[in-house]
Amino acid sequence: MSYIPWDQINALLLEGGSAETRAGLYNRMLAGVGGIIPWDVGVGVFDRAIRCVSCSGWDRRTFEHYNGHYYAKVPFILYNEAGVAYRGKDVVQWNRVSDCEFTRDFARPLGLHSGLSPFRPAWEQNISIQRSRDYPAFTRRDCEILDILNGHMNNYLRFLSRIEDLTGGRGDPADSAVPCSPAREAFRRSFALSGREMEVLEGLCDGLSNRALAANLFISERTVKAHLASIFRKTGALSRTGVVALSCRAFRR
Repeated sequence: MSYIPWDQINALLLEGGSAETRAGLYNRMLAGVGGIIPWDVGVGVFDRAIRCVSCSGWDRRTFEHYNGHYYAKVPFILYNEAGVAYRGKDVVQWNRVSDCEFTRDFARPLGLHSGLSPFRPAWEQNISIQRSRDYPAFTRRDCEILDILNGHMNNYLRFLSRIEDLTGGRGDPADSAVPCSPAREAFRRSFALSGREMEVLEGLCDGLSNRALAANLFISERTVKAHLASIFRKTGALSRTGVVALSCRAFRR
C-alpha cells in the first residue's frame, strides 16, 4: 500500500476549512497543494465544463486565453451531448497525446509534460496540476492523494453553499428558526447528520477520546463507535483527524 502523507493532508484541510469564502478556499488549497504534490507549470481548480475557476502559475492572459477558447478542446476529456465533461484521464503524459490544436498551440508552448487531471463528474470542482520535463511524471499515488484533497474541497464547497443559503450571504441567519450558529446548522444539513452525531463531532473537535465521549454523552463506547462509523460514511472522511479538519469551523468558539 502506498504511503499517504496524512499529516500534510490534514494540515492543508484544516487551513482550507477555515476559509470564509469560495475564493478563500481556492486560494488556500492552491497555495498548499504544492507542498504535498510539487508542480512547476501550474495548478488550478476547474469546474464541470473544464473552465478554470482559480489558478496559480498561469498569468492572467494565459488564464483568459484558456477559458475563452481552449477549455473545450482538452484532448483527454470526454464531453456529453450538452458539452459538459463527464470523464477524463487521471495522469496525462503530454508527449503521448496525439497532435491537436490544444497540444500544439497551448500545452506545448507552456512546456507541459505530465498532467495530473483527475475528473470526477460528481464533484463540483476538481484540482488539476501540471509539470514540465524538469519534474518526474505524476503517479497513481499522486492521483490518490489529489482525490482525497478534491473530495474534501468539495465537502467544504457544499458546506459554504449551505451557509450562504441559511444566511442569505450576510453571515447571520436569514430565518429566525435557524439556530444561533449558522455554520453548525449548515454543516449538519450538508451531511444529513443527526443531533447526536453533531454532539459526537463537537467532542472530537475538543480532542475527546471515545471513552470521554461516552462518559460525556452518557452512552457506551460501542455506541460512540457506531456514531463515528455513520459520520465517516456521511462525510466521506477516512479518519478522526480528517473529520475534525472538515468540521472544525462548524464548532468554532
